[in-house]
Amino acid sequence: MLRAIPPSARYDIILLLDVLEHLDDDHAALRAIATEHAAPNATIFITVPAWPSLWSSHDDALLHQRRYTAATARALVHSANLRLLASGGWFYSLLPARFATVASERLRNAAAGEPVVGVSHAAWHHPAWLTRVVTALLRCDARVGTALRSQLPWPGLSWWGICQPLN
Repeated sequence: MLRAIPPSARYDIILLLDVLEHLDDDHAALRAIATEHAAPNATIFITVPAWPSLWSSHDDALLHQRRYTAATARALVHSANLRLLASGGWFYSLLPARFATVASERLRNAAAGEPVVGVSHAAWHHPAWLTRVVTALLRCDARVGTALRSQLPWPGLSWWGICQPLN
């Protein structure tokens, strides 16, 4: 399912970082990973893009099949017979920027009377100094998010979950 010759080993840690949104059947894939490739008491770390209402040409360019709400992500985890240990949002500071980008794209589409085709924002082609600034901002975002997460379940541009197989 995931590749021609799947690994035969079982793993203690499995990272599914922005993977499931690309698969036709995310439920079957996660269930197969959990039952065939996760060791007993394995930790599975999942990230997926959040907010289906923020679907844009960026998702099309990245070949996403879907975006998730917190509820649909939790349901996906439970459907794979996994216990959700912790979850939340991340990339908090990017959420307002994505809202603005999607609103702008929708306004352009409405003004043109047709969808924007072939627009890709997936590639990063900016100077090294800007890359360093954005990296620093995202690190700060992660630190602030970690501090705030204990106070309130803040939404983010992505959803994450830490899971274990039910035994």
